[in-house]
Formats: sequence, C-alpha cells, structure tokens
Amino acid sequence: MLMPQGRSARVAMLSFADIDNFGDVLFSYVVEKELSRRMENVTIDFFTPTDFSAHGRVYRSFSQHMPFSGYDALILAGGEVVHCYDERTWLPIYKKKNQLLSKNFYPSDIVWKLVEADCRFKAWLSVGVRPCGQMAEGLVCDVLNRLDYVSVRGALSKKILEGEYEQYDTRIKITPDLGWLFPGLVTDRVPLTVDSVGEPYVLFQAHGITVEDAASIAKQLVKFQEELGIRVFLIPIVKPWEDHESLALIRSASGGKLVVLSRDMDPLDIITLIKGAKAVLSGSLHCALTALAAGVPAGIINKWQGTKLQDIMGQQFRNEFLSPDYANVLSFLNKLIVEGDTASERLKLTALYMRSHVEAAFDDLCQKIQDECKRNACATNGVFR
Repeated sequence: MLMPQGRSARVAMLSFADIDNFGDVLFSYVVEKELSRRMENVTIDFFTPTDFSAHGRVYRSFSQHMPFSGYDALILAGGEVVHCYDERTWLPIYKKKNQLLSKNFYPSDIVWKLVEADCRFKAWLSVGVRPCGQMAEGLVCDVLNRLDYVSVRGALSKKILEGEYEQYDTRIKITPDLGWLFPGLVTDRVPLTVDSVGEPYVLFQAHGITVEDAASIAKQLVKFQEELGIRVFLIPIVKPWEDHESLALIRSASGGKLVVLSRDMDPLDIITLIKGAKAVLSGSLHCALTALAAGVPAGIINKWQGTKLQDIMGQQFRNEFLSPDYANVLSFLNKLIVEGDTASERLKLTALYMRSHVEAAFDDLCQKIQDECKRNACATNGVFR
C-alpha cells in the first residue's frame, strides 16, 4: 500500500550484486519492488563495491566520500555481509574479477564506511553477520550507534552483534531473509520448463566438491532419477565459487545421464525453474530458500556449516535437512519428495509467515524514510506536494 508523502524520496541501496551471485543480485529487485509499492515516485540508485551492470540494472562503485547528501536514506540490504574478513571472502572473489585491491579499496567498506557517508538516515536491512573476530575494538558499537535502523536475518546474527548471550539490544531487529520475497518477483512471468516433455524434475546444486564427492553424488542422483522416474537437473547458481565446474564433474561422473543447465540464465528465470521443481537440494542458501519460499521442499548439503545455514534452517525447524555429508544426497531427495506429498500446506504456511514479517519490516523502514523526508523538507523549507 502506498504511503502518503511529501516530496519524492531518494534512496541509495548498497549491496554486493557485483559478485554476480544469485541472491546478491536479486536483493536489489526486492528492495526496488517493495519501496516502490510503498512510496510514490521513489528514486533508487544502486551501489556496489565496484562498477557493475547486469540484467538491465547499473550499479555504481561505492565510496563514503561520494555526495550522498542528496539522498534521504542509505540502505545496506541482504546477504551475509557484516564481517571483517576481506582475506577470507571478499578478497578471493574480487581477485577473480581482476579487481586491484589496495588500502583505498576494500569491499567491506560498503558495510562499515556507510555510517561515514553524508546522509541523514542509514540502515542495515536483513543482513547476515559472521563471527566478528579480529575487528577493531569498539567498531561494532560505534557503527550501531550511528545507524538509524538495524535488522539482521536471524538470531545468531543478532547475538554476534550483541557480543554476549546475556545482552539483548532492542535496537537490533530480526527480519527474515529477503529471499522469502524472491518468488513474488516472477508472478507475471511465463513459467519455464527445462525439458520440452515437461516431465517432473528436481534441481541439484553443489560447489567446492572433490572428484570423489562428484562420483558419489552422481551415483546417488542417477539412482534417484532411474528409480523414481523424476529427472535431475544440475543448476549453476553460485558464480563466485564457480559451481558450474563442480556440476560438470558430477555430469561427467554420471556418464552423461545428468544434465547441467546453462550458467548464464537470468536470475528471474532461475526462480521460475525453482518454483516448478518437485524438490531442490543445494549447497546454496538462496537456491534452497527460494524453493521453500515457493512452497517447494528443499534441503541444504554443504561441507561448510556456517552460521547463515544454521540460522535459516533452524528458523524453520528443518535441521534434519541440513548436512555437511554428500552421502545423504539420495536419502534427502527421497525425503523431500515425500514431504512434498504430505506437508505442502505446512511449507506454504511457513512461507506466508516469513513473508509477512519481511513485508512488515519494509512497512516500518519506509515509514521511517518518509519521516526523514519530511524532516529534510522542513529543514530546507521544502514545499510538500
């Protein structure tokens, strides 16, 4: 519902879409849609650590020294982005992109330098937080004190920011992951099929696997495909970690019985494929989460059992569908097919519940931006429409 307002709002949205990862790209789609639904004629500009363009959208490289004073709000939205381990995550990714990194450019500036930009209203929306060791003393506290709105996407992220179990900071809200809104981005899109026959299919994704892992996974997937008569398609979705190479290993180990889909699909097309699947099993959080948001049974198998996977799956009481062991591929898929037949209503209710809380967070955030617009207009003797 559109909120009444004075002059049009200008918003700068910050993200890591420039790594061209499924979820990171789609966060900007969600923010654009949700803000436009609530504020008339809002203008949204998109910023990432480096200049980037994809799927018709342009992202400008961020610096806190840019003239942000003309914006009513700066919003860092979505993803597991709050951490200080450039050498662990951001540096390897940006080196692959042939970006020259120096003391004048750190991808995490978009997280921590946000508060230094010349803009009245600054927010973190539904961000994930990694354990923040080796961080400058007092940095988290200083940044939280300078943000006007803070929401994280799970209880573990909240506790990491708070720094201790006995403390509960009411400033730090919990908002479900923005991925709960991904299926709603394609409601008017013509459904895709991965096969002209239109037969039932499941989607599988993995990355960072060994040749031995690939052989085990292929054997299980082929057995599932042959015994249940449900096609298995391997879907590349995590470009920063080159998952298409891992999936090619699985295809090869299957003797060509499994098919790898194109790595260059539009992210909205990927959503439609996920929505049409019988089940999804992935190492990618947002691949699995998009499925669950659409009421499609999904599980996660990933050797890395990080806080984001524990948080998301724990929120939904789906711990039995989170594993680091690829020996569970066949059993997980079989259980997911059964779940789709027996628990589809529960999956849809969970998705509705999560989506309602994300939408409530956008209501709250947009109202605060509107209030800031009014204060800015009063401060500059602006004229309301």
